[in-house]
Amino acid sequence: MRTALSLALLLVAVSAAAYDWEYVGMDGVHATSITIDPEHDRVFVGTIEGFWYLDQATDLWTERDWEGYIGRTVWAVDYHDDLPERVITGRENAWFKGYMEYSEDLGATEVFAYESDGGRVTDVIHLGDTYWACTWSDIVDGEFLRSTNGGVDWTPVGGHGFHAMTCLTRDLGGELVLAGDAGVKRSYDLGDTWEDLSDDLPPGYGVYCVLGAYPGGDVLPTVSLFASIDLGLYYSLAPGVWTQVLDSSCRDIVRIQLFTWLVPDRICAVTWDDRIMMSIGFAEDWTDETGDLPGTPVAAAYSPFDRGLYVATAADGVWRRTGIVTSVEPPALAAPVLKAYPNPFNPRTTLSFTLPEAGQVVLKVYDVTGREMATLVNGPRPAGSQIVDWIAAAFPSGTYLACLESPAGRSTQKLVLLK
Repeated sequence: MRTALSLALLLVAVSAAAYDWEYVGMDGVHATSITIDPEHDRVFVGTIEGFWYLDQATDLWTERDWEGYIGRTVWAVDYHDDLPERVITGRENAWFKGYMEYSEDLGATEVFAYESDGGRVTDVIHLGDTYWACTWSDIVDGEFLRSTNGGVDWTPVGGHGFHAMTCLTRDLGGELVLAGDAGVKRSYDLGDTWEDLSDDLPPGYGVYCVLGAYPGGDVLPTVSLFASIDLGLYYSLAPGVWTQVLDSSCRDIVRIQLFTWLVPDRICAVTWDDRIMMSIGFAEDWTDETGDLPGTPVAAAYSPFDRGLYVATAADGVWRRTGIVTSVEPPALAAPVLKAYPNPFNPRTTLSFTLPEAGQVVLKVYDVTGREMATLVNGPRPAGSQIVDWIAAAFPSGTYLACLESPAGRSTQKLVLLK
């Protein structure tokens, strides 16, 4: 544990003087959103006429615009973990309704899936084959939508108490968190019921965006969230308890992941006054990283492919800063990557990882409060591929975290048990 922590603490943020904004593409295209697909190394950018995507391995852009069509603005894009050419898009049509569409060929053709009377689709996220989307309108009530077959069919789900919704995310345990005119709410049962987390937020303000992040430390807290309202950016480490950390309201907030939960994530905030603000610690010290970024930044996303922060502007293209996270002394061995299949599962899942060299390995499962639920491995293991089953028949449905410790580093994998 100490070795992993010492290595993680070597991960530092490069100073602003050490890197500049690099133009990536799409100059003159009005962007609305940006999404990273880490499973297939792609960057998706929503536009007022469709979307574009960047293949990071080849550095090539593909345009999926439908010029001449009214109401093709894409406000949200999502991907599928196991189907590399499936793309889910949330749009706004010309009559202030929302369209859900999916594509099986990376947007070359689109299939209509659902029309929402609740206004434009503002966000789409997924966990496994289950997707959620939310809509916003200042005319009618927004809709909270769910798909259990990879974005093909959608059903509205009530009970959330929102008139208009702006953003979806997941907290540290993978639970759904929804933001909008009714503040911030969380669901433990995939959107059927909701817990209000807005207690300490200033009343009377809608929430523009919400984000779950790791605060660092040995124990995983129940809630670690950021939320932006008109008064600024707020941070919560306990349910309903919020502290203001920026006096600028934000269009978007982004988690820049480090390689272990022992070290805090960095947070990037895209503010309504057109700045890129970055946390040096965790919600404590902030620096203005706007620099020479042209135009109006509208959204940002972090890519583990090149450790780059991608920022989409309103009409001045997509820009990137790499080296946001670096290592003072890179480890000689690649850290093992812990994976689980199936996930979600019931009641058995198989955890797999590859060790670059033989050594002592510890593999444990924790619940969302940080309590140890099971020890799957605690002893020497040979180099090479490893497979370990976890049979969770005695455990309740919910989200768990598998944590692997090895001489080459640490890896975690979120597990979802659905009975």
